[in-house]
Amino acid sequence: MCILGHHNDLTNFQLTTFQLLKSYSTSYTTHILFQSHTYSLPLYFFHLLQPPPHPHPLSPYYDIAIAHLPPQTPIIPFTTKDEATSRAEIHADALADGHLKNQYLVFTNVPQSAMDYWCCSDKGVLHSGRFNYSKASQIMVLKITKPDIPHEVLCAWDHVWHLKEYDIGLYEKENRDEYYIFYGYLSQLIFVDMIKQTDRYYRTGPLRGGGCTVVIEAGLPCAEARLDFDARRWLEAEGGNVSMAVAVVVWEVLERIVVKTWEYVGTETGEEEKGKGEIACTQEVVIRRRNGKTVSTGGLRFPFKTIFGREPDPNKPVERDIVLEESDLVRVGKRAWREIFGKDVED
Repeated sequence: MCILGHHNDLTNFQLTTFQLLKSYSTSYTTHILFQSHTYSLPLYFFHLLQPPPHPHPLSPYYDIAIAHLPPQTPIIPFTTKDEATSRAEIHADALADGHLKNQYLVFTNVPQSAMDYWCCSDKGVLHSGRFNYSKASQIMVLKITKPDIPHEVLCAWDHVWHLKEYDIGLYEKENRDEYYIFYGYLSQLIFVDMIKQTDRYYRTGPLRGGGCTVVIEAGLPCAEARLDFDARRWLEAEGGNVSMAVAVVVWEVLERIVVKTWEYVGTETGEEEKGKGEIACTQEVVIRRRNGKTVSTGGLRFPFKTIFGREPDPNKPVERDIVLEESDLVRVGKRAWREIFGKDVED
């Protein structure tokens, strides 16, 4: 297929192109003649050519929903469930092929019925990534989990975290029931109106109780501001138990992983307390490759109180902070690079 474009106004050209191409299969290659130049591009490129977004007239949460998303994040009006699923798959293909670095996609006017269907279905748009849905504004922000680079870093993180739990003694038979830490993915109400999933969470107590106390948001560099924003929102969630939020940014080309922890600090009593004081970045480390070696600028501490929601008992040695030492984070980096680049990283 060939499209001719001679518009000086690129936005109009984008709109025309988008209207013509949105129903075509992603397997085609499109040739474009634009201002005397011919371009040959994979068709999934054109799902990025969106009309300028307009706020939902009945949506007081619109600005919050799209805050700090990377520039040029596609904002797509919802039409059908199948169309939304197709658009998410196109976006995922572009990420996997390396033609796109923005993991985010926004759908407007998404009815609650569509979300209910996707949440109960073994297929659909939600299987492409993590979602953030506002019921009042009917806006869904989807973070595509492909490429799997951030996921591989979190798998490496889980491995090191569990080794540390073993070292402390939390997995000893006599301690397992009381101190077992569950991890996985989570949906939780935020600000009453918002439903959000995180990339990883840690929670304590039996399955029927206990609350999520630590969450992790991970993504690519262009999403750093959004990851920090989402981390703060977990702490602000009404009725939630999150005491620490972690933002992990993975720089593939620079071979660098930046980890930040966010907590409430500076209350009048001098103690960190949820909902009081200010939210601030309390720790930041960088794991990177330097002169052929993996190094970390430091370690990370996860206080016992942060994880279990109470002060440690001084008479129980097992009740102590989980500390990921510098060497532990170097191990995270080594395993992550092996998974990302598909080869051994030797120091």
